[in-house]
Amino acid sequence: MVNEQISYITAEELLQKIESQADVLVIDVRHEEYYGTDHIKGAISIPYATIVAREFVLPPTKEIVLYCGCPNEETSTMAARELIKQGFSGVEVLKGGHTVWSEKGYPTEPGS
Repeated sequence: MVNEQISYITAEELLQKIESQADVLVIDVRHEEYYGTDHIKGAISIPYATIVAREFVLPPTKEIVLYCGCPNEETSTMAARELIKQGFSGVEVLKGGHTVWSEKGYPTEPGS
């Protein structure tokens, strides 16, 4: 099963990567209206349906971190499986997603 290939990252680890300006692309896989309300600072919006439809282009990056707002990272894990199936590497899922990030008071910004 593909699940063994999925790596998870904590909010603390992601914050450290962002603050150290690591080559990481953060992707919000929630519906666009949630992204528009607020999202992790610097994250881009690529909803899960868009990933499945392969209607996106990603900038070159060493690491991709996906997050959603659902319990147990359900949508972001499915999106990670899909990206891996499409040949992407360095794909990780944020444990606890947007909920944990916000609860910790880490930087967010309103959508554009």
